[in-house]
Amino acid sequence: NGNGSEAEHASQLAAALKLDMTDYWQPTAASYFSRVSKEQTLAAIEDACGASAKAGYVTLKKAALADAAEAKLKGLRWLPELLRAA
Repeated sequence: NGNGSEAEHASQLAAALKLDMTDYWQPTAASYFSRVSKEQTLAAIEDACGASAKAGYVTLKKAALADAAEAKLKGLRWLPELLRAA
């Protein structure tokens, strides 16, 4: 692999191209929230909306949580850390 991880190289390329993934992708139930754990979905809500925001979502089943997270984060331009520019 050489001098760094693939994620580091992707981040460097995105920065060089001034690529803002929020212009091209947003998390949806189908594209993201149904594919990650409940804990990751709750962490996304907290990251995007603050610690108190996730309280009302903790008891939801995974499918309902994925749909609720999509609605809650719509338009907020939140990205998982992997897609964030450095």
